[in-house]
Amino acid sequence: ATLNPDFSQVESDVAQISTNERFALFFPEKRPFFLEGLDLFSTPLQAVYTRTITSPRWGVRSTGQLDGTRYTALVAEDRGGGSVILPGPLASDLANQEFSSRVAIGRARRDFGSSFGSLLLTDREDQGGGHNRVFGPDFEWRPTDKDTFRGQFLFGDTQTPNRPELAAEWDGRRLRSHAGYANWNHSSLTWNWAVEYVDVGDDFRADLGFMPQVGVRNSFLHIGRNYRLEQGLLRRVQPYFRIREIEATDGSGVIQRRLAPGIDLEGIWNSFLEIEHRDEKVLAGTLRPTDHLALQLNGSRRWLDVAPTGSGPKTLRLFTAEVARVKATYTFSSRTFLRLIGQRIEVSQNGRSETFNGSALFAYKINWQTVLFLGYGDDRDLSAEGRLEPTGRALFLKVSYAFQR
Repeated sequence: ATLNPDFSQVESDVAQISTNERFALFFPEKRPFFLEGLDLFSTPLQAVYTRTITSPRWGVRSTGQLDGTRYTALVAEDRGGGSVILPGPLASDLANQEFSSRVAIGRARRDFGSSFGSLLLTDREDQGGGHNRVFGPDFEWRPTDKDTFRGQFLFGDTQTPNRPELAAEWDGRRLRSHAGYANWNHSSLTWNWAVEYVDVGDDFRADLGFMPQVGVRNSFLHIGRNYRLEQGLLRRVQPYFRIREIEATDGSGVIQRRLAPGIDLEGIWNSFLEIEHRDEKVLAGTLRPTDHLALQLNGSRRWLDVAPTGSGPKTLRLFTAEVARVKATYTFSSRTFLRLIGQRIEVSQNGRSETFNGSALFAYKINWQTVLFLGYGDDRDLSAEGRLEPTGRALFLKVSYAFQR
């Protein structure tokens, strides 16, 4: 249970490029109260995203096992604030959540050998009227050690808040629809493939989840071939091919089609590199120079060239956005570590903007949720003179204690 908690972050979110993005960005949950039993909230269709509970006044949580059935249940009151995702087939929008609500989330899962079946329920009751209720089953079936079948079906019932000043669709209207998911995954020492199909109705809403795209049918195919090496810098090489097609459920045609050949490389020191030919390119790696030190490097660059007259050669650079992040973690023991993070974001679009965020965190853990944190943060923005000037500094001490029996 928690009462009026202070969920000050102990680690900053990894920066993401938001320029030219059509859908809301996803940031993982990091607050300890919501991390308990997080795997039980994980389903193929992400109907549960606890960061939608933006400012809890209180919360009660229970996780356990009853007669062989694992379960987790959460009830909380959310003061509101932050934003609510308004999903769509071509893009998502955001609306201010200027009202409080009561939320309830529960999932029960029963294992059958290496397979399982489960049932999920979420309910958000808004102050002043309006609700969002989602429920349905999902399963995972493993007939062999190489094949896995997963499926999920959800039904959503929504009455939007009567707040048209916040969002045009928030006029008290009633929305009912479904979301379905099916996947077949095959993985062996040589070949692996995945076939996936998702169908989400236009009126489906998951206000306690993260489903920014609705009104679509999404088909996906992946085929890859593994080559394993015994010597040299590389240990595994996997060339692959992926194709994804997204079409609108209203019959208006194909929204997106992506062909993506690529290659995965695994090497010494637990290194990993993925190269894929598509519109977006990401390069990431983790190095472990010693048993105690881990270095994680993330880099992302995106740009868009357009034709000045609307047709012909694309010679005009519309924007360029870059993110660079370095994370170093030194583990002194199983209980103590020091983490340093440096992150730079630069965007050139009708001018240039740049920010830098640095942080240092020392942590001492007694058990899974009894931790002492000592941290420092430094934020800087680009000034008119072209220098990174300080905009904020923070020093904090945080202690959390878990009672065990």
